[in-house]
Amino acid sequence: MLSLYLKNVLNYQNVVNILRDNGKQFCKPSRSSWGGHGCFCADFSQKEVDVDASLKSLGKEFVIQETISCDPSIKAVYPNAVNTFRVVTYRWKDGFYFIPAVMRIGHGGAVVDNASSGGMFVSISDEGCLQGSAVTKGNKKFLEHPDTHLVFDGHHINNFVKVREAALKMHTTLPQIGVVGWDFTINENGQPILIEANIGMVSYRLCQMTLGIPAFGDRTAEILQWIRKMKQVPYSKRGDYAFGY
Repeated sequence: MLSLYLKNVLNYQNVVNILRDNGKQFCKPSRSSWGGHGCFCADFSQKEVDVDASLKSLGKEFVIQETISCDPSIKAVYPNAVNTFRVVTYRWKDGFYFIPAVMRIGHGGAVVDNASSGGMFVSISDEGCLQGSAVTKGNKKFLEHPDTHLVFDGHHINNFVKVREAALKMHTTLPQIGVVGWDFTINENGQPILIEANIGMVSYRLCQMTLGIPAFGDRTAEILQWIRKMKQVPYSKRGDYAFGY
């Protein structure tokens, strides 16, 4: 078995050859990275692209992924990044629910959509319509995208309903986790693509900054009371009160 495994281990030159044969790729550090920092796209099929320098800039642990071509309704907003949807689901007692979702959007030629890297975010309805103005991390507001001049309010994103369905279905397979911040996009075939799932920093504040409403809606008061109660309960006992019980 070991010899079979070793035959499939890639050496450095194998990696370089694969990159050269597969064109444009998205590169990012796999650890100690957040907010899109350190991420970039490179077309390794171009001879002028220095593969060695590109890999060294990523550090010792990194991920290289195939690029995604987004749905035209997403590209219309901003075409240079894979704009994603932060869809937060949470378990409360015996049900699974949504926090109002936002679309995250790149800006200024950036290949990432993170607010921490200069991007912006805008509320999106359950049916897939952008709502109101987009907001930056510094709370600067835009009625239209400064690069494409697309007006945010009322712009419809195709197949967003599929994203919500996928997020809810996946969370039900992880019932032991209370809150998940899913990052999705929609590809050119209209199918939802999961980029990553966040179980730590899920960014409750995004919907509050865009819509000015509490993240948990009508359950907010009850959930806040439960959180205050949990602060008084020893960690060893908190499992007895999980998900609002």
